[in-house]
Amino acid sequence: GQQAIQIRGVSMINHDWHTPYSFNTMWTNGKIQLYPMMRIALFLGIGIIAGKACLSLVQPEAWLAATVALLSATWLARRHSIMQTLLVFCACATTSAYFTARELSFIYRQLPTSPVTIQGVITSPIARHGKVLRCDLLVAYPHHPLKIKTSILYDERSALLHTGDGIRATTLLSAPANFPTATFDYRRYLHLHGYAATTFIRSPQWQPARVSMRHLSFTHRLRIKALKWRDRLLSSYRASGISGNAYSLLAAMTLGDKTTLSEDTKEDFSISGASHVLALSGLHLSIIYMMLTLLLGHRRFMVFSQMAIVLCIWVFTFMVGMPLSAVRSATMLSIYAFVALLNRNNVPLNTLGLAVAAILLFNPLALYDIGFQLSFAAVLSILVVGAWCKSSLPSSLTQMPVAGKIIGLIIISIAAQMGTAPLVIHYFGRFSCYFLLTNLVVIPLVTVILYVAAFCLLFSFLPAVQQALSPLLLHLTNALSASVSFIASLPGSSIDNIHINAWQTAILYLIIIMVVLLIRKLRLLL
Repeated sequence: GQQAIQIRGVSMINHDWHTPYSFNTMWTNGKIQLYPMMRIALFLGIGIIAGKACLSLVQPEAWLAATVALLSATWLARRHSIMQTLLVFCACATTSAYFTARELSFIYRQLPTSPVTIQGVITSPIARHGKVLRCDLLVAYPHHPLKIKTSILYDERSALLHTGDGIRATTLLSAPANFPTATFDYRRYLHLHGYAATTFIRSPQWQPARVSMRHLSFTHRLRIKALKWRDRLLSSYRASGISGNAYSLLAAMTLGDKTTLSEDTKEDFSISGASHVLALSGLHLSIIYMMLTLLLGHRRFMVFSQMAIVLCIWVFTFMVGMPLSAVRSATMLSIYAFVALLNRNNVPLNTLGLAVAAILLFNPLALYDIGFQLSFAAVLSILVVGAWCKSSLPSSLTQMPVAGKIIGLIIISIAAQMGTAPLVIHYFGRFSCYFLLTNLVVIPLVTVILYVAAFCLLFSFLPAVQQALSPLLLHLTNALSASVSFIASLPGSSIDNIHINAWQTAILYLIIIMVVLLIRKLRLLL
């Protein structure tokens, strides 16, 4: 099945076709042809940006009509492969533009100018900030549910509210707005995360109510049930004697609940460059995948075991609130499992592109989510830069039992930092100087913590096992907290107050790409 064809000094490998390459097909079937899903994801992103930028000029129906026209033209151009490919990509762009414009038209809807009575379901964990409880409220509304960022005055009644509870309230719905003295564009943030309104509800204005969930999508209903299950697992941490800062870190790292994290802890993790371990992503889901594979991965029942593993991964992803970094990782693991069952070669860049395309089609506004951008940039940089760096080193060095693991961790840390540093500087104005030291200390600790925590949660029905593992988990978590705090306290641990705009961020990425290409070119010449 593999053909190596030499065209003008460029070696190309065709895994799927048995016809030779020619000069005319070089541009369409060259190396870039190995990653079609990356190109589709790129055009979906272009369409999302166009749909948002032209929202006031182009109606959603116009984008839909353009998609139909392009698909019709694609069929007519079936004898011209290059033209047909371009038309397919343009159709992808107009499709994502349609979904974006449609979603934003619901978000930017006209709100009532006087107080109204609403019935909604709490669809997120409830976080307490001083005398206020904050949560997401999903309200039935004509043609489309209304997602409201809700603040409820804290008292004895509101303290009993949980995810999935229904309330009836008479309140004023306000369009998202920025705070007067803040530099952060809070209004844009809320809109791009699907919030159509904000509201503040005082004690006399609300009461518990049995609200039907039929107006909620299947995804929302499943997510609410999963969050309730997560609350039970979190209570098992408390029952085993874990509390305080250790509980907050475990809740964030293992189950995605960041509501109890203190500002000091968040700041220490940010300064040291360890914030990524608080975001559920590939590290967390890969550990779950490996543990389930060891338990269920019998070759005689490979199909059923892989289906069960993928199902467990998605249940966990729903349970932790479906953060986009976890959704991306779960999608990639699902594709990997499917490809393994078909005995086909897995192309990581194609897998990443397919995961991104699926997320953007399901939720086009995810493109503007900071977590999604950081997750995608880190994985892309690891797959491209990290893989090249590792292949450039002697195999005798990378295959050493201990030194090879350390070198691999260093390569991944540097590659991930190259991919995410411009975005972190753009959004947070900070560069962590000791990120390499942090990863060398934190990643091994977090890996052990996640394994121990997974055993605790898996055997939560056996109190004796939990009681035996809880002291170890507590000591490991405290060691992690102390290590991060120590690194954050070192002189020059971070460079703050760096302000760059979107164009400067793009230029910074361009410089990084040019430097990597230059190093690679010099290495080939030498």
